[in-house]
Amino acid sequence: MIMKKHMTKWNEGDEVMFIDAQPRPTDDKLVRLPAMGEVCTIRKVINSISYDTGDRCVGLYLEGYTSPVIEGCGETCYEAERFVPLAWVEALLQQETSFGMGGLPPARQVLHNCLKLFGGHFLDRCCLYHLDHQNGVVDSVVPAPRGPFPFILKFVNDTEFVAESFVPLRVAPEHRPLVAALLGMLNPHQKHGRYRLDPRRHLVEYQLGATVGLKEVNDPGFANFIVNYVTFLAGRVFDPLTEILYRDRSPSESLAKYKLAEAINTAPGAPGVFAGVEKLKQN
Repeated sequence: MIMKKHMTKWNEGDEVMFIDAQPRPTDDKLVRLPAMGEVCTIRKVINSISYDTGDRCVGLYLEGYTSPVIEGCGETCYEAERFVPLAWVEALLQQETSFGMGGLPPARQVLHNCLKLFGGHFLDRCCLYHLDHQNGVVDSVVPAPRGPFPFILKFVNDTEFVAESFVPLRVAPEHRPLVAALLGMLNPHQKHGRYRLDPRRHLVEYQLGATVGLKEVNDPGFANFIVNYVTFLAGRVFDPLTEILYRDRSPSESLAKYKLAEAINTAPGAPGVFAGVEKLKQN
């Protein structure tokens, strides 16, 4: 869940929580990174340019963190998208997630049970999450070996959903043709789901569509399976993307280095990984 400047208002004196410990090339210009989950106080808010992507961003100076000064540019700041407001976190933790099921038709019970199941999954694992029962959406930030991965599950009707996980590497315009070529090489190897470059977020995502019934959404292991599977497949392309974005490798070189085409179907439980899901399809 990357916090972009148009989504959040940042104010001096506000407390924020650090949620993105994934190393970036310019982290060496900072005095240090906060620990994952550490609460910091905003010292100053500025409009800035990301040294990593060249995109406009909101920069934060933090109390107790005074980074080196770059000549002609001033003190190095922290990108606001690596934080969430503490008040927002506290509101999520206090959110009421129970609801009545009386009188709901079976199809609506699937949707509501599924959202409740995924909310409980993230709550049990102390993950930030947000439930939107009206629109049939749950989103979270999932810990992964390469850092926190945003995860979104959204229902397209009462029984069909699309689960998505995003690789937390911003794709600059000059790299988009190369990244699109990499994903074009990977997608023919997908038995379920697909990779795509989200044109709005400028992030690579893995998408998985499914049609489910009451049996699946009443199974506590169902949410664990979907979250782990989708974030696992998203994480598979992290290293090849870094080769393209930061080392000027070609898509074919990146693919060959990590033998991704051969390894892509070794996600947890494969083959037969979709036992218990009534129908899966590409969207």
